[in-house]
Amino acid sequence: MKTLLLYAWKDIRHDWARTLLSITGLAVLVFSYHLLGAMSASFSNFARDPGVNRNLIVIEADLIDPSEAVLEPDALAAARAYIPAQVARVSPHIFRQVRAGERIVQLRAAPLSDWEPLYRMQLLQGGWPEQPHEIACAETAARANGWTLGSRVRIYGSDFSISAIFRAQGSLFAALWMPLERAQTLYGASGRIQAMYVQAAESADIEQLRASLQANPAIASRYTVFYEDSYTLRNNQIIKDVDLLGGIAKVLALLAITFGAYNATSLSLVERAREIGCLRALGFSNTVTRLLLLTRSLLQGLLAYSLGLVLALVYIAASAGGQVSVYGVPLIFSVSPAQALSGLLWVAALAAAGAWISSRRLVGASVADLLRE
Repeated sequence: MKTLLLYAWKDIRHDWARTLLSITGLAVLVFSYHLLGAMSASFSNFARDPGVNRNLIVIEADLIDPSEAVLEPDALAAARAYIPAQVARVSPHIFRQVRAGERIVQLRAAPLSDWEPLYRMQLLQGGWPEQPHEIACAETAARANGWTLGSRVRIYGSDFSISAIFRAQGSLFAALWMPLERAQTLYGASGRIQAMYVQAAESADIEQLRASLQANPAIASRYTVFYEDSYTLRNNQIIKDVDLLGGIAKVLALLAITFGAYNATSLSLVERAREIGCLRALGFSNTVTRLLLLTRSLLQGLLAYSLGLVLALVYIAASAGGQVSVYGVPLIFSVSPAQALSGLLWVAALAAAGAWISSRRLVGASVADLLRE
């Protein structure tokens, strides 16, 4: 094995120009594979399915970005008319995408009294905002941005201090939160409400309540009433569709690695058929010759994989620390050890397969035929 590695390495160095070109081409594919894998992993975390609850969401129909919605006061009043017989709480909700430092994050606002019983927010550190300059931060947003208790965040021209770090169900809660009254003061005339959350009373039939709200004249003409879990699933499906396309592209990158290894080895063999014939004439068996070619392809694939992996890690680190935002939700791109190992095994296997396929004809040819080429 050591001799095979030595011969393969010398062969790579001998034809260094073509080898460098092949390694660069394969490295680009490896780079793409890792970026797509990092994206897929991040989207999978983002699109986790929510748990079942008794909340309804009333929002303008046919909107992907909820920050574009507007909820009129008559719709809010219509829902509150169901209290207390069928509805336990009606919570007006403000949603914004804001710049906080160098990042775009979600800013959500609702009455502070609704945060725990309706939105299921669990306080982890600190205390809920009491002062006008205080806000709460979801643990996902805190981790992504390096925020801790007391961190200063500038929003819409005003400075705020993080007084609480909390956990809440669902990735849509990777946000900064402030009491509704503070948000309306901050935004003034533009502080319109985007949606309302309606919590069904324990004794209410939630489907009947949803149908009744949907049929209400103040709601039916403009708004759609969703189950909260269904609404989240609908938004998650968009991310899952993007993730599916990324998965297809990742498979195509792997297939391209196979083709690249096949193409590089095939061209090399066609141009050097006489050299293969000389090796055979010197006593190299078909098996040993093929093993030499496989070893050369594996070394080339490993060099390309190492280069592609390093480029992917550098690119992720240089691109805002690997963070992007989807509707203000931070997505962290990173290459996990499991993904790196899996990619290494795939590249080794596919490079070997490509070399094996391309070497079948020449290795099986007679020495005389090879020497005549």
